[in-house]
Amino acid sequence: MDTVRKVLSRNWRAGKASILVTVVASNGSAPRKQGACMVVDEMGLRAGSVGGGRLEYQAIADAAACLVQKSGMQRPYGLRECDGLDMICGGEVYLLYTYVGIAAEIGEALQLWQSTSEQVQPGWLILRMDGSGVGFLAANMNDPVGSAVHAAVQQIR
Repeated sequence: MDTVRKVLSRNWRAGKASILVTVVASNGSAPRKQGACMVVDEMGLRAGSVGGGRLEYQAIADAAACLVQKSGMQRPYGLRECDGLDMICGGEVYLLYTYVGIAAEIGEALQLWQSTSEQVQPGWLILRMDGSGVGFLAANMNDPVGSAVHAAVQQIR
């Protein structure tokens, strides 16, 4: 399966919107941890995973609804037998659904992500918490500000 970045870029170039689904938090036992992500488009799951099983099935259905509405959202999912998904993990996950449209600034962010990946340069995909878009921040390590941002993000981890 292709990488999340490649699928988002390919869809953008083809004029197709996507939904980037990201685990933004988890508590207790959960199949994937913070940062796991997947891409869903009109064909369904295209890359990545947020946990598999019933959670992922529901997340794909929710992402499809976001595509139709051209919007994003945040949603918690309980992973206990009594929580509707009938899972036995016991924890919970919070998913962020980000609508990745075809606007020029989305393409610029995806191109910057590609170039920093090729240069093995630090960078961060920026997701709006309302699910309405993405950006990308590249750290120029020759610049004091870029080095400071990189150092600050490393401390947050």
